[in-house]
Amino acid sequence: MVRIDSKIFLVFLGILVAGISISGCSQSEESEQQTTETGSAGGSNVEVEYSTGTSSSSDWCNVGSTTSVNTAEGSSNVKITGFEKQSIEGQEFNLCCGEVEITAGGEYHKEKMCFDEKAEHSVSYQYDTQKGEYLKVMVTYIKDGKQCSKLFDEEGNVLAEMCEGEIPTIEGMEDMPEMPVE
Repeated sequence: MVRIDSKIFLVFLGILVAGISISGCSQSEESEQQTTETGSAGGSNVEVEYSTGTSSSSDWCNVGSTTSVNTAEGSSNVKITGFEKQSIEGQEFNLCCGEVEITAGGEYHKEKMCFDEKAEHSVSYQYDTQKGEYLKVMVTYIKDGKQCSKLFDEEGNVLAEMCEGEIPTIEGMEDMPEMPVE
């Protein structure tokens, strides 16, 4: 089982790599370029290596571009795989997708993230090694002008839903007793 601090690190590493990959997708160069940068973050040495991939019909999503982040705590790799049709809240979107592989604390995790150019709509998946497939864990979308998100369990049931400025609704919360107000 992954300790809570390892989970936080994995989430941070995934977000860091995805952010670098997404920002790298905005390059519209015709030929692939490889770049390596080193530095430190949070007291750890970090090495980031990325390639720009090749231009596609949308220059913000360069299919084949890669990003690798290596730290003493672990590593993360992202590869932009291309566009996929995704359904979010009953609407179809053609989203740019990438696969993320994270190794930290002796644990290996595989994820897939799909997003639009403005990162207003996205779908995140985690790979279930027992089932041999990706399971949807989160979607983000715009509803009534607000950024919203839903979290899902392994069976695809909604665990929690929230929009900007709202208290999240958590499945089963309505069955909890009310707290007395003094």
